[in-house]
Amino acid sequence: MTELLARVRDLFVAPAASAEAAPHAAPRPVPSVALLCRPADALATGAALALALARDARARRALVATWRAGPEAANAVRAPAMPEARRLVQALAAHGLEAEASGRLARTVLPEEPEAALAAGARAAAVAAAPTVLALAGPRDEMLDRLIAAQDLVVVARGPGADGQLTELAVESVAALGVPAVACAPVGHGRGRMFAAAGIAAPRTAAAALAPAVEAAR
Repeated sequence: MTELLARVRDLFVAPAASAEAAPHAAPRPVPSVALLCRPADALATGAALALALARDARARRALVATWRAGPEAANAVRAPAMPEARRLVQALAAHGLEAEASGRLARTVLPEEPEAALAAGARAAAVAAAPTVLALAGPRDEMLDRLIAAQDLVVVARGPGADGQLTELAVESVAALGVPAVACAPVGHGRGRMFAAAGIAAPRTAAAALAPAVEAAR
């Protein structure tokens, strides 16, 4: 059995066993998080963060919405979808939002124009009733800052070789909007990016790097 097939198998088998072990576990509040990142990191890192948030909240589905992401997002592998993810896609469709289900994720693309992205992003987060990540990969403006300020947390993804001072300035500029902000490393290269983007599982290294964001979102 290949690693990909094994991960897909675990997607459907492992959560059920977990549910039996803790049938009365109370779900935690579901956060809505903005991820500021490069286009190439939008889907993989946004999906990994959404999966990590869902696991922490004991949720079986999550939403990742990308804005101005790179071609990797458009050509992402699509895995067999969990029923909960399919139901989330149906809920989004009922509110005029097109999305697709993959693994534990609903994946949607926000409109290019900032005002339309603001409206769609806010509506998606409200409809989801699940951990939501808005992966924003374009330049910020006043309209986009309104969407960012409405989130529970903002995560600034460090670019390759990013200067620590620049990252700190980015975090401070977001915090000035009145929303908590943290910096984390994006998902690295390799098959882990594919597994995350497909909604199957976040790579262990990515889960560890995103742990401060998950903690801050509680």
